[in-house]
Amino acid sequence: MQILKKKNIQNFHFQVLSWSIYLWNSELIDYALKNYDFEYLQKSNVSNQKDSDIMVFVHRTFTWCNFSFLKIFLEPFFNKNADFIARNIHSIVEMSFADFTCLFTKEFIKNSNFNIDYRSNEDNKTLLQAAIFGNNDRAVEILISNPKLDINAPIFRSYPAIHYCCQTINLKIPKLLFNHPKINFNITNTKGIDALPLILIRGCFYHAQILMKYCPHTKVPLGVISYKCLRDNHLYSLKILLKHAKGKWNNFDPEKTKEEIRSFSSTKERDKFLKEFQQIL
Repeated sequence: MQILKKKNIQNFHFQVLSWSIYLWNSELIDYALKNYDFEYLQKSNVSNQKDSDIMVFVHRTFTWCNFSFLKIFLEPFFNKNADFIARNIHSIVEMSFADFTCLFTKEFIKNSNFNIDYRSNEDNKTLLQAAIFGNNDRAVEILISNPKLDINAPIFRSYPAIHYCCQTINLKIPKLLFNHPKINFNITNTKGIDALPLILIRGCFYHAQILMKYCPHTKVPLGVISYKCLRDNHLYSLKILLKHAKGKWNNFDPEKTKEEIRSFSSTKERDKFLKEFQQIL
């Protein structure tokens, strides 16, 4: 019973400080630090047993941009605990993407333990994936400017950045990627599909319009893309694709595309899809 009571008290103290950082409540932060057991934030060479707790404070600080807590408490802690930084450098860099100025990011990537090719065990994720998913174009720009980064390597499962960029709502990011001097527009996923059809069938028509300016063609048959756009109700994506195909593709053949749609469609959906295709065309 005493062990449980002690554990609950420790958890309460931890939550007080954590939420105080989130709320930018300096009075409550001071109260927590003075009255509860957070001496490890003042020490050097803190053991890795405290890493998870400290990383919560780091995450809250970056996510809510609590520069006051960073300056007064975390920066002195970082300066005294190089081993902590070394153990957690990639998680810290990823957390720093919450600040869209990337002031923290630029400092932490200078650390000698930072590896631009770092991958987490979860879905083969990289830091570039985190920056894209977090809609932080400044972080993306910093990462892809590193000459050691392979811009065409997978950043999430088997998907390279040129495929994964449809996950962001920040349209500066696909432009940054498409302008990279080493980007391979013809790179495919494990199923042999390149970027343009992947982006279109996800309904990301803004991204597709940007990509079409750099890479106007795809090896995937128009009928395949059209069918998947119709199936998933991404009709505006299909409209953009057909307009593009009419103007840029010498082998554009509407009748052949209809036959392909007919062959992929079930009996139930065939008439509906062909009617919608004709209306968009």
